[in-house]
Amino acid sequence: MLGRRGNIIVLLAAGTLLSAGAFSLFRGGDAPVAQADVSRPVPAPVSPPGESPRPPARQDSGPTQKDPTAEVSARWMQEAQALSQEEEAKRRELLDVDPTLPLEAQQAVFLDRLSTIAGVDPRKTEAQLVRSQATELFLRLEPVQAHLVGMPVEERRVALADIRRRMGYSEEQIARKAAEDVYRDARWEKGHAYMKAREALLSRLGQADSLGAELGSLREQYFGHEASTLAREEAAGFFRFQRRRIYGRN
Repeated sequence: MLGRRGNIIVLLAAGTLLSAGAFSLFRGGDAPVAQADVSRPVPAPVSPPGESPRPPARQDSGPTQKDPTAEVSARWMQEAQALSQEEEAKRRELLDVDPTLPLEAQQAVFLDRLSTIAGVDPRKTEAQLVRSQATELFLRLEPVQAHLVGMPVEERRVALADIRRRMGYSEEQIARKAAEDVYRDARWEKGHAYMKAREALLSRLGQADSLGAELGSLREQYFGHEASTLAREEAAGFFRFQRRRIYGRN
């Protein structure tokens, strides 16, 4: 049978699961290795000298034998599918946060479910990795972001500090994260100003030959040495300041 052990994995690759606030609980074990019984080949009978070789006697194979490897593989796939469905149900239960609750109540429900469903508590001193993952997951939830988006800047910064404090961050870590939030706010403000200036430039110049040079100058004006990076991103169709803003995260 498929072994099981409790474990918690948060998928954070840029632009994949977490782009929608996905959290995957996965319990699993090593799949059984099937050992097929392979018999030695039967040697052909040896004819006496001077006689023509005799054909080997036909062996009655009897009823068709089932492939033990295929049986084990099918059983393993069934167990894996059932386990996947179970973990998906747990993931949905964990992420189903009532949007009408205040942030503190939402977080209390989230932490309680995280402890019950996944068996982890990010508030414990030794749970540093889980704390970071759980905080990011909580911040990515739509009801949480809906609260944060509607807040004035200073109120939002206080709310983010409270969220991190309830997650078990130290005051030093909270202060460091707050400084990162200030930097991100300034970054996004500059990015949005750049996008407005870019749209105005496109509207004014259209497809003029000077458009490329003007865009290059505009990027350098706003982003300095990073202008070449933004130019490559835009050439590939990616505009970083059109993506979703996740307060407390990017």
